[in-house]
Amino acid sequence: MTRFSLSQSARYRLVLAGHVDGRNTACQVNLTLHHSYTRTGVPITTLEGTLPDQAALHGLLNKIRDWGLPLIAVNCLDFEGEGNVAE
Repeated sequence: MTRFSLSQSARYRLVLAGHVDGRNTACQVNLTLHHSYTRTGVPITTLEGTLPDQAALHGLLNKIRDWGLPLIAVNCLDFEGEGNVAE
């Protein structure tokens, strides 16, 4: 069994309320951006990709806070070969 650690890379999916501009946000941390809307018209941004470690994840969470966007979900999808951790 592989143990998850603070220095381990992992693939994440983050869901935010609001639309994020990809030119100055997700592109800086190599995440893909997907924009959508809820049934009631609320804009949603999904960021997905691999971060090098937990420090990078916390840095991204701090950026999201600074953007003033509500965080809906954070999911760890895979870490160093474990696959489908939380899909």
